[in-house]
Amino acid sequence: VPVRPGADAALAMGAIRHLLQTSSFDDDFVRRWTNAPLLVDRASGQLLRAQDLWASAEADAYVVSGANGLLRPYSTESAGADADTALFAQGQVADQHGQWRDYTSVLALLKAHGEPFTMQRVSELTWVSEDKLDAFNALFMHAPKLAYHSWTGVGQHTNATQTERAIATLYALTGACDK
Repeated sequence: VPVRPGADAALAMGAIRHLLQTSSFDDDFVRRWTNAPLLVDRASGQLLRAQDLWASAEADAYVVSGANGLLRPYSTESAGADADTALFAQGQVADQHGQWRDYTSVLALLKAHGEPFTMQRVSELTWVSEDKLDAFNALFMHAPKLAYHSWTGVGQHTNATQTERAIATLYALTGACDK
């Protein structure tokens, strides 16, 4: 896909938006191998720690929401989040000091950040037709085997770090790592 120089991140964000909107990302990989289900304190932008909410919680534990909406400690030492863990969570919780904290999951934040990257907007930014974008997005659906060689073009641009992050996130959503 011939992309306008410097617009690779927009292309990746459009594909991320598409995967999240269509729920065609690799749910199992995202649960088991990413920080997507972890909750973020909206005020600080930091991951919520279990000790922030429960005095007796393990020092290294984070917080996730169950599918039922109940929050629970989560250790990154475990094998990953199970199907009962909500990927798109948001709400409010009182911490151990009685202060209310607004929270959202990492994946819900990613989805919100991807919202502006509609097909029309990505086409404008990248100079790629919507038909070609639709075909490009279809390549990433339903956990395909993909390869990406970093530092070959996008790594040479002024926005390389953010572009590489967007591409790495796209790969994590497809579960293409080590395939």
